[in-house]
Amino acid sequence: MAVKAKAEITISRIIDIDKVTRYYLLQSSTATAPSKPTANPPGGNWKTTEPSYTSGSTNTLYFVDLTVMTNGSFSYSAVSKSSSYEAAKEAWNKANNAQNTANNAAKTATNYLKGSEDGLVVGNMTDEILGSNVLIDPDSVNIRDGDTILAKYSEKKIELGLNSEDAVIEFCGGVGLITSQVVEESEFSTGITRALSIESDYIQMNKARIIELDTNTLYGTNADGEGQQGSSYITLNSGKSSNGLHNSTFIIGGLVYEDNLDAFISGDISELDGVLLTTRVTGADKSTDITISHSSTDASVDYEGMTIESCDVVRFQSNINMEYCIGVGVGSGGVNRGIHDTWEDHWMLYCDTDDMYFQAPKTSKIKPYYRAGDSIQLYYQGAGFVTSDGKYVVFTLPINKPIDASNVVASSVSGFIGRSNGKYTHGSTSSTYVKPASYEAVINGNAVRVSMKFNNNTNVTNNAAIGVTWSGKITFS
Repeated sequence: MAVKAKAEITISRIIDIDKVTRYYLLQSSTATAPSKPTANPPGGNWKTTEPSYTSGSTNTLYFVDLTVMTNGSFSYSAVSKSSSYEAAKEAWNKANNAQNTANNAAKTATNYLKGSEDGLVVGNMTDEILGSNVLIDPDSVNIRDGDTILAKYSEKKIELGLNSEDAVIEFCGGVGLITSQVVEESEFSTGITRALSIESDYIQMNKARIIELDTNTLYGTNADGEGQQGSSYITLNSGKSSNGLHNSTFIIGGLVYEDNLDAFISGDISELDGVLLTTRVTGADKSTDITISHSSTDASVDYEGMTIESCDVVRFQSNINMEYCIGVGVGSGGVNRGIHDTWEDHWMLYCDTDDMYFQAPKTSKIKPYYRAGDSIQLYYQGAGFVTSDGKYVVFTLPINKPIDASNVVASSVSGFIGRSNGKYTHGSTSSTYVKPASYEAVINGNAVRVSMKFNNNTNVTNNAAIGVTWSGKITFS
C-alpha cells in the first residue's frame, strides 16, 4: 500500500499599531477650539510635551492622540480639553477668590471694627470723627452717636433715648410715638418738670386677664412726722371665677394711706350676681356709697335699682353759683327729711313721723297745679254733643293737675273739625279747621267744659253725638 503526503505554506502580512503619540496645544480660552490635525506630525503649535499650569493663567489646554500603524497609516482622536489643566485652573481661581475675600474682610475689619478698653466698636473708622456706632461690651450692646449712648440692651434691661430728653421713639411706621413733654406747673405736678407722652390715634390693649395702672408717691410728712403716701389706680380684670362662671371687674380709685382717705368707682359684672356699679367715698371713719345694681337670671338678690348710703344729708350743688341748691335729707326728726331749696331757703317736700307736706318753691317754672294767669295750649280729640239746633258743640277737657283758679276762657289756635253721622260738620273737612263765632268755658272740678257757638250748622243733627278735633288754648283767671 502506498502512502501519499501533502504540505501547504500560507504567507500573510499582519497590520498592527506601531505607536501612539499625544500632542498638546495651549491657547487662549477665548480662541476657537482647534480642529483635528490631518498631517503626521501635526503642524502649528501642537507639542508632545505637556505644559504645566501657571498661576493666574486663563488659557485652555487641548490634547489629541496620534495612532501610527505598522503599514505607515495614521489617525487622530477627537480634540479634548485637558481635565487636569482645567482642574488646576479652577483650584487656583478658588484659592485666589478666597484670598481676595480674606483680604477684603481684613480691610473691612480694619475700616469698621476696632477693639478698645470698653469693648468692640463697630462703626466707620475711616471718618475723622466717629459717628453712629455700636459698642459691644461684656454686659450690654450700646447704640451710640460718637461716645453718646442712645440705646442700651442688656440682659435684664433695655434703655431707649438714654441721653436725650427730646428723643422720639416711633413704632410701626409712625402709628405710635413715645416722647418727653414739658410739664406745666399745677397742684399735681409739684417738683415734676418732664413727663412721658404716649401718642397714637388709637391705643388698644388686648388678651390680658389683668391690667393694672398704679401711681404711688411719698409726697410729704404729717404732723407726727410720718410719711404721707398717696396712690391712684386702675385695675381691669376678666376671666372665670373659682365657681367656673365668667366675671368682669374694674376699679378706678385713689387714696391717701395714713389719713384713711379713699375714693373709688368699681364695677362687677358676673353670671351669678349680675351687674353692680359702686361709687364710694371714705374718710374720718365714715363712708358714702352709691350703688346701682341689676341682677342676672341666676342672682340670689332680688333688688334692682340705685341705693345711696350716706352718713348725713345728700346735697346737690349748682355749677353756676356754686351754692348747694337742693338737699335730700335722711336724718331723724322732720327738718332734714325731705327736699329743700337751699338757695331760696325753702322746703319743697318734707315729712315728719306722721304726714307728708308739699309747699311750692318761691319761684318755679314747673308747678303741680294751674293757677290764675296760666295758659294751656291743647290739641284735643274726643267726643262731644250738638245742641241748640246744631249751633252749639259742647265737650269736656280733662285737666291732669289741680286747678287753683275760679274762671277759665277758651280760644282758638287752629280751630275745630267736627264729624257726625259720617259727615264733616259746620263747614269743616278732614284737613280744614273752622273757628267758632264764640266760646263759653267753665271749670268743673278737675276738668273744663267748653261750649262753642257756630253760625254754620251744615250736616248737623241736633242733639246728636259728634267727634271733636280741637286746637285751642284755655287761660285761667
